[in-house]
Amino acid sequence: MDYKKMDTKSLNQLLINRIGELQQQGLADDYFRHCHSLKEDNGPFFFAELIHVFLADAYKVVKEIAKAIDQSHVDYNQMYVHCIKLKGSAACIGACRLRNACTYLRQAIDDKSRDQCCLALNDIKQEYNYLQSPLDSIFKISTTPTKEGFLMDLTPSTTEKLATLVDNQAKLSPESFEKLQAND
Repeated sequence: MDYKKMDTKSLNQLLINRIGELQQQGLADDYFRHCHSLKEDNGPFFFAELIHVFLADAYKVVKEIAKAIDQSHVDYNQMYVHCIKLKGSAACIGACRLRNACTYLRQAIDDKSRDQCCLALNDIKQEYNYLQSPLDSIFKISTTPTKEGFLMDLTPSTTEKLATLVDNQAKLSPESFEKLQAND
């Protein structure tokens, strides 16, 4: 969809609808909508940055968990640290299904079961994949100029920040996570 042809009001409504769809699908909870509202107090790109940082960090943590499981001797303490980091990130952004998948991993770690950890990791990857595309769409809506301008006012410094943010998000394509899965 070409968001640039939309007016600001329509684009903002589309953004609100996409957030609602995530909630209806059970991928996100009310906290996700709350995070969106925080952009009023924290700057125009707060929500877009939050999405980008979440996706990038989650990708790295999942990769670290997969690496830990592949070791001949599994360091469950290290896996626990990664699991808590991912679960906390998911909870902070309102990614409830990913957060719940981390709960299953935590139980597998407590049980010191490599097989259960592998199953839980697969669930985490699946939830990440379900979440990545809608979050990427929300990111694009949040950072796309409309016929009338952006959903937020831009200054020279925020324009530069936007360009960097969009460039970094483009590096987190859905294919990047699929490559991670192919290496497992």
